[in-house]
Amino acid sequence: MKKLGISRNGKVDLIKSSIGKWHFIKESKPNHPLMFVHIPKCGGTYCKTLFRELDILSVDKFESDLGIQGDDGVGRPHQLAKKSYSDNFIIFGVIRHPVDRFESLLNFTLGGGGPPKRKFIINDYIKKMGKNGTINDFVDMQTDEELLSYTPYRTLKYYSQNVDIFIKIDELENFLSFFGYKNIPKTDRKNASKRNYGYLSEKNKARIARLFKDDIAFYNKKTNTN
Repeated sequence: MKKLGISRNGKVDLIKSSIGKWHFIKESKPNHPLMFVHIPKCGGTYCKTLFRELDILSVDKFESDLGIQGDDGVGRPHQLAKKSYSDNFIIFGVIRHPVDRFESLLNFTLGGGGPPKRKFIINDYIKKMGKNGTINDFVDMQTDEELLSYTPYRTLKYYSQNVDIFIKIDELENFLSFFGYKNIPKTDRKNASKRNYGYLSEKNKARIARLFKDDIAFYNKKTNTN
């Protein structure tokens, strides 16, 4: 692990491992409780089910209790962490590789998930695809602009505002143990998107990787992935 340090602009620098980053943030924010930011299609529904049992706040729950509406006037879920929250909490989020994340979104969407307006539009595509249509048929029918337009999906970078720590879902138990949580309950994965429409082809994985190249760079940096 490289030595901990602060760069000239005040950001965390020269921290190689996840544990190193966790140590640094914990020392920088002593006695600050955790707060979770829910990034869509990264296992957040499962996480919040677990966090309710551990009394870990999410941004969504915190704002709901305060009566704050979201960006769309309705507000739940997927709200950004405000700077004032970061001053009082250790903000963390779970992230997922952007290609896998988008594949999950498409299966979720084709299966009827998402806002009512989106469902209405998707039904027209499903009719064109026919009963044997796949996720790849759907992607082939979409322009780049359409593939980038899903809300509240957006990008990992969009949801990163004021977040101190990013982890992958398979780091969750170690992360919670590091911050002092014991007897972590086992729960089923909630809201996991079934792959009823299949998996992306290598060609379409490459297309999605191109469209979300900035997110892939972000993911690799935050997860120490080469």
